[in-house]
This record gives sequence, structure tokens and C-alpha cells, in this order.
Amino acid sequence: MQNADTRGNRIHRPRREHREPQPRVLMHGLIVCAKRRGFERLSGTILRVNEPMLAFVRALGFELRDDLEDSAQVVATLQLT
Repeated sequence: MQNADTRGNRIHRPRREHREPQPRVLMHGLIVCAKRRGFERLSGTILRVNEPMLAFVRALGFELRDDLEDSAQVVATLQLT
């Protein structure tokens, strides 16, 4: 698909089936950046009812555990070292 930007230039965008899903690209960039900066781990909280996000981080290798401070949340951690 091609679109015109505000200056009239043509922009080529790859077909949807050839692009990696955007959340995966963003998370990969975050992981690479954290490793380069010497982080030992990435960690975050996810609502327990957010099954798509839980499945997403599991697929990336994050370990999940209960949040001891809030039973409605899960803590996702990825060891980088």
C-alpha cells in the first residue's frame, strides 16, 4: 500500500502479512536497550484479567508471579543476564 505524506512524497508500507506485530517490535527494542545499558532484569505489573498481555509476555520468556501487594495484578519479570 502506498500513501502520500504531507509534502506529496510517496511512502511505501509493507503489506500487513510481511510486518512483525508492532507490540513485539517495541518490546524487542526495549529488551535490547535494557541489555545494552546493563540492566539485570525487566519487570512490570499486569492486571490479572489482561489475558492477552499475560500470554504475550509469557511468549517472550517473562516469568509471572502473584503481586503480593495487589491480588488483582501479576508481576512479570525477564532476566537479562
